[in-house]
Amino acid sequence: MSDAPYHYHRETLNNGLQLLWLDIPHVHSASLAAYVRAGSVYETKPTNGVSHLLEHLHCMILPGHSSRLETLRALDVIPGVFNAQTNTDFVTFFFESAPAELVRCADLLSQILQVRSYPPEAMESERRLLLNEIAPSEQDQDHDLHFAEELFGDHPFALPVGGTLPSLSRLTSDQIQEFDRRSFDPSRIIVIAVGPSISEQKAALREHLGRLERQSVEPLDLPTLPPMKLPHIQRVRPKTPQRRVMLGFLFDGLASRRDRIALHMLWMGLNAISCPLFEKLRYTGGSTYDFYADWYRFGRLRLACVCGLTARSDRDSFIENTLAELASIRRGDSIPIWFETVRQKYHHFVEQAKDQPAVLAHRIGDEELTENADQMMTIEDELSVLNGLQPGDIQDVAGRLLRRDNFFMFFDGLRRWFDTRRVEKLVHRLTDTTSP
Repeated sequence: MSDAPYHYHRETLNNGLQLLWLDIPHVHSASLAAYVRAGSVYETKPTNGVSHLLEHLHCMILPGHSSRLETLRALDVIPGVFNAQTNTDFVTFFFESAPAELVRCADLLSQILQVRSYPPEAMESERRLLLNEIAPSEQDQDHDLHFAEELFGDHPFALPVGGTLPSLSRLTSDQIQEFDRRSFDPSRIIVIAVGPSISEQKAALREHLGRLERQSVEPLDLPTLPPMKLPHIQRVRPKTPQRRVMLGFLFDGLASRRDRIALHMLWMGLNAISCPLFEKLRYTGGSTYDFYADWYRFGRLRLACVCGLTARSDRDSFIENTLAELASIRRGDSIPIWFETVRQKYHHFVEQAKDQPAVLAHRIGDEELTENADQMMTIEDELSVLNGLQPGDIQDVAGRLLRRDNFFMFFDGLRRWFDTRRVEKLVHRLTDTTSP
């Protein structure tokens, strides 16, 4: 890629691993992150949770270390931060440390990513740990934990990221090893290095990461998108005196940079305290304290939602006010109220990333994983598009995406027929393009 500031460079190693790097001379830390194409969307019901388990196993008893304690000490002596995380469509391992430690981090990262056999006692100890981790969430599921099953049915997108108690308990050693070989092949791994003088350390990065061996097995494929049963409106029996509501829209990615930034601004606008929705939900239209707009991702599929925890008497007003605000945005009425404030906040977040190698590494990884590498924006690109946006661009994206045939909702209610019919009428009225 270009040598202009904040343009990253790419190289494919002989083993198929994608190495991306970005030089930022003025910063005083470096980030090294690996993204592995694994996660719950690649699993089946019998193997659900295996990606999460492998995330733990890959960090324990590294090659050349005799015990878990020795491994943990090797990771702990790196000045900075090491962590790992499993998501729906990737597992990530990342270091953030002093630039002088980048090569040592690369050595440890290559050991972490290596496919290997695990002692039975290590697999069992990590399995017990994860069973204890997910047990509380299974006992007290909320909308964020189970909406995927309701929307996607038997499709892999419905599987929980951490697995379930039955699936984790029944995973066999053969299943774990097979998934390891199929998902941790170097051709399925992206490693991103961001910091000062990265170019001068490329040879050492190549050496360490080039040691990973190709696996002679068929790699895992990302499943095709599931059939959408939308609109989907479902009452859930409440478990507490308060009422939970989650409403949102599903869509398959965004084609252009302008659309992606416009939609990001729209959801930032819904979270802004200057948005009319804040005043309505908290004061004039109810007393909902806990509400937020958020995103989820399942491969290329995006889910944008608004969630709230309300008093029982405020549930319907929460639904009505939120849908009314979305209808106002589609008409373009309320966007000018918060548009410039949100644009300035967005501008600040993008500028702030210039001093944060870990944030830049995450930006690059997210774009690569969503198959938008050709749409990857530098910071200058993003700021240029952002500065050229107008309220009409937000309205245009809202009109194309905030539609009834993309809509879903989960809400707490005791009276099944009455509550469902009432909510359906609100949705029909307030998501209709012909509504005044």
